Amino acid sequence: MDNANVIRFDRWVVAGATAVLVALYALRGGTYDVVARHQAGIVLWALLLVAFAVGVAVRRDGSRGTLVPAGALLVLTAWTAVSLTWTSSDERTLVEVARVGHYAGLLLLARAVLTRTNWTAAAAGATTAAALVCLLALLSRLQPAWFPADEVERVFEARRLAYPFGYWNALAAWAAMTLPACLAWSAHADRTISRCLAAAALPICALAGYLTYSRASLLGVVVGVLAVLWFSRNRWTEAWTIGVALLATAFLVAVTRSNPEIALGTGGAGAGEVVLAIGLACLVTAAAPLLAGRLGFDHRRLHPRQARIALALTAVVVGAPLAVLAIDKGPDAWRNFRNESSTALERGNRNPAARLTTVSGRRYALWSEALSAGWDRPVRGIGPGTFEFWWSQNAPISGFERDAHSIYLEQFAELGILGLALLLTCFGALLVLAARSRRFLADGREVGVQAGCIAAFLVFLFQAGIDWMWEVAGVGVLGLLMAAIAGAPSLREARGRMPAIVRAGGVLLAVALIAAQLPSLASTERVRESQEAFSGGRFDEALRLADAAVRAEPWAATPLAQRAAVEEAAGNLEVASRDLERAVAREPLNWRYPLVLSRVEGNQGNPLVALGWFRQAKRLRPRSGFY
Repeated sequence: MDNANVIRFDRWVVAGATAVLVALYALRGGTYDVVARHQAGIVLWALLLVAFAVGVAVRRDGSRGTLVPAGALLVLTAWTAVSLTWTSSDERTLVEVARVGHYAGLLLLARAVLTRTNWTAAAAGATTAAALVCLLALLSRLQPAWFPADEVERVFEARRLAYPFGYWNALAAWAAMTLPACLAWSAHADRTISRCLAAAALPICALAGYLTYSRASLLGVVVGVLAVLWFSRNRWTEAWTIGVALLATAFLVAVTRSNPEIALGTGGAGAGEVVLAIGLACLVTAAAPLLAGRLGFDHRRLHPRQARIALALTAVVVGAPLAVLAIDKGPDAWRNFRNESSTALERGNRNPAARLTTVSGRRYALWSEALSAGWDRPVRGIGPGTFEFWWSQNAPISGFERDAHSIYLEQFAELGILGLALLLTCFGALLVLAARSRRFLADGREVGVQAGCIAAFLVFLFQAGIDWMWEVAGVGVLGLLMAAIAGAPSLREARGRMPAIVRAGGVLLAVALIAAQLPSLASTERVRESQEAFSGGRFDEALRLADAAVRAEPWAATPLAQRAAVEEAAGNLEVASRDLERAVAREPLNWRYPLVLSRVEGNQGNPLVALGWFRQAKRLRPRSGFY
């Protein structure tokens, strides 16, 4: 096989592998669940273990700067592990060790695989898979019988599109990341068919994002489109395609809203009409690149001076109305933003699109408490994974929250200034590598493809700053992978065996991160099996599985609580009390265990002890409706 065929084969393999990777992370519920995430992390680090053992996977490209992003995450992983000495939950902190190590492994693997000759293939694979996920999300609304029941929608009565992530804002972020990547391909791909297919995906991504009724997705799309226009080359073609896509999307939204069962997710009436509208919109946008070529947009260029003047005029035309609107509506919007409102979660058959016109919600309270937690312990933070405990004890409003809805503020709260600095170092280094790689780009096509990747990453940075996208591994993997692809053009082709000390260190690191995930994986699986057996009335089996969970993760509180629940049901109240007391010792700031312990002690005839545990639970979550 000659060199050209080898390169072609490598591109196809990389494109296929990237597409499969992105699709798997998305279709497994966004890989948010701890079991799915641990399984993916173990497989990823097993691949790196083999690579380090063989010693040829990490290329020697003559630039240590390409290791900075992964290195920053590895140091952040170590700092997260060090926090085990002060965290209030070893169980939750170890989950965060695995999460950060997972992302670091992804960047190392990307650096090992991507080259100057295959990075565009990786971008094509990631973008294609991301667009197909948006299409599947729409199909889940149009043909819900083809897909598993949405338990999140059933529990929360939310009429917002969430498949396959189980969380509407995660799908919204995904669609907002995919749209600018498709836009870049529609204006820069070599083949006409590729341009047309990429353009046809734009209304699909837009409608999927709209049906999530996420305010952040609208802002995310704006960030992504502006980034593509800034970093790419064929801006006239992109501007033309944006205009066509806007008209097609407006038509799609109008048709969807005219079919309430589709818009609200209450049934399938009108699905055929919406499908026809989608087909028509896709055909129209697919034709946009063809018309752009006929109109000569691909060959139009502005002189730098003309471009600056055009940019200034655009800023004035767009910015002036926005400034007037901000002056007029800004104070009311700020008051609404600080005010929690029921519009933050639409229930029943109410129109969820109404939330797009308001900025009220819990973000202000969450971000304020995250800042308070960080400034309370700026050096080391309150401990990874424990923001929920701080919120439960200090929140100015009622309601359960697990995350701070901002990776930046949550890192500051849980790991202090150093944790935030390491995270920002990783993100900043990825952007610097992408910018540095632009001088290695050979033509306009590569410039455009890289622009789409950079735009997708910038959207991720924005979305992760206003929601818990860092915790949804599928969204995080797409964002970081796009950033790694954007920086790949600077990688040299040189290969060689790594020094023995590097190989040994890599093997030990891989073994350590695999080992860190195995106890939590085994324990979580046994706990869930125990819960299933308990629900089925198989108490002996439930107890045996709970015992196995405790042995797998003896430092964790969750297995002890599950075993206590089985013992309590069996009438072994003293044993249940001991397990719950051990659970309290392992998570002293978790309000759940003292609350359950108060019930168990009360059933044993110890009212004063029960009252003491009840008061402790109330101190840990004073605004809870349980009390």
